Amino acid sequence: MSLAIALRRPFWMIPWFGPKRPAPALFSLSGMAPLLLALGAGAAGVGGFLPWNQPWLLILALAVLFRLAVEAPPGRAALLGFVFGLGHFTAGFAWLLTSLHTHGHLALPVAVALLLLLAAYCALFPALSAWVLSWMAPSPGLLPWAAPALWVLSEWLRATLFSGFAWNLAGYALSFRDPLAQVADWGGIYLLSWLAALPAAVLAGLFRPGLRPARAVGLLLPLAALLAAHLYGDARWRDLERRPPGAPLAVGVVQASIPQQTKWTPSGRKASVRQHVRLTREIPGPLDLVVWPETAIPFFFQLDDDARAVLDALSGEVGAPLLTGVPTLEARDGLELEQSAALDAFNSVVLIQHNQDEWPRYDKVHLVPFGEFIPFRDWIPPLFDAFVQGTGDFTPGEAPETLSWDKGDIGPLICYEALLTDLVGALADQGAEWLVNVTNDGWFAEEAKYQHLAMARLRALEYRLPLIRVANTGITAAYDQLGRQVAMIPSNQRRGMRIEIHRGSGESPYRERGGASFWLGCFAVMVEVSWLAAAWGRRRR
Repeated sequence: MSLAIALRRPFWMIPWFGPKRPAPALFSLSGMAPLLLALGAGAAGVGGFLPWNQPWLLILALAVLFRLAVEAPPGRAALLGFVFGLGHFTAGFAWLLTSLHTHGHLALPVAVALLLLLAAYCALFPALSAWVLSWMAPSPGLLPWAAPALWVLSEWLRATLFSGFAWNLAGYALSFRDPLAQVADWGGIYLLSWLAALPAAVLAGLFRPGLRPARAVGLLLPLAALLAAHLYGDARWRDLERRPPGAPLAVGVVQASIPQQTKWTPSGRKASVRQHVRLTREIPGPLDLVVWPETAIPFFFQLDDDARAVLDALSGEVGAPLLTGVPTLEARDGLELEQSAALDAFNSVVLIQHNQDEWPRYDKVHLVPFGEFIPFRDWIPPLFDAFVQGTGDFTPGEAPETLSWDKGDIGPLICYEALLTDLVGALADQGAEWLVNVTNDGWFAEEAKYQHLAMARLRALEYRLPLIRVANTGITAAYDQLGRQVAMIPSNQRRGMRIEIHRGSGESPYRERGGASFWLGCFAVMVEVSWLAAAWGRRRR
């Protein structure tokens, strides 16, 4: 077949790209039924994540998608994948309506339209995965290797391209399933996503028509990977649990539950500081460290001598450094802040230590579009300015950086950064012994708070480092290197708490292999081998 003729024909009509499978009419009854099934399955799959925590719903949803994709021509499969993603991400990101409508003050129709736009963008990645899966036309025996690997690669693209949005990757549905979740220190979130998609692909293959008994037995072999992961996790858990923990770190955490509507008002700014100071004084000592949440100080305290004096005195009073979120300023022209006309604002955490001339600071590296800065500001209408209320656009920090401390370097993570496994790996490589995630979940609906917590917790398992997470409105919690909960302050409660948490081992094969890159390479090889095997099988026929 000449190249000119091939290019004039759809991919699925070219023998190399798969068998001839006629597509059903898009708007016929038989054509709409698979679309509605894909939409419903995608929406139902959200039940696999917190707060519902039913992983079997996500597994069944993915099984439906894989089965639909392999039975359809590539173009039709891409449409089914897109519709699946539209249902999945619209339901999964519905909490954004609280951010857009309630706190962002956008009209409800505008907020819904933006939610659908984000869901449609994210749906392109399941569409791509389904298109390639159909294009390969793998046999039932190859499906468990091809489909999960393609799904993971599409998740990585979604988490990486154009700043990325790594919310609710499939592996998080397994993150509270111990000991299986312990495999995260071997392969991270992407290996857990593969393990979540694996039984879905097996189910999709088992119920394909004309499946021979011999092939059905072979189809079950990939489930050995799930058993191996479970056995590894159990052995790893027992090994780390047997080790002597050493002296604990005493940490005071404060969840002040400052309402988002009042936090940035002139009166609310100083009230926020007073509330955090009062709750800190109520925490029983002695303490090694006190942690306040993201922007607990909701103003540029570098320009307020009185506020700095209060914080310095508080550090001396409790006998411990104070790690707090605060917006900071830096002059681009080298002048004093009060004299400069060229200032950059940063979303920062500062380690306040009594009677120290300089306080170590970390500036958030990965900023969230429309949350911490407005992209393409000259073309974006001013109605989005509510999302950067009180500070204006932030400037990203230069690189992930630990905060030096005599009890063990701190790996600071501000809000969304807790989702970025490679960023946490950079902190671990620098010698971080404690991960501290400060966040303000006041922007979110309740289900998002649970999901954000689950995603942050997995970083402790990936790098075997304890995690201290402090939120403004919840959920504040601490986890050890096994992901076990040490303490928690439920959502929207106002209180301070003293927690004791031990150092982690920091022994992580995942970090030693370079984080996600090693496993993504493995999944790419799985796809390539499956494609070659499928093409060879078609040529033999």
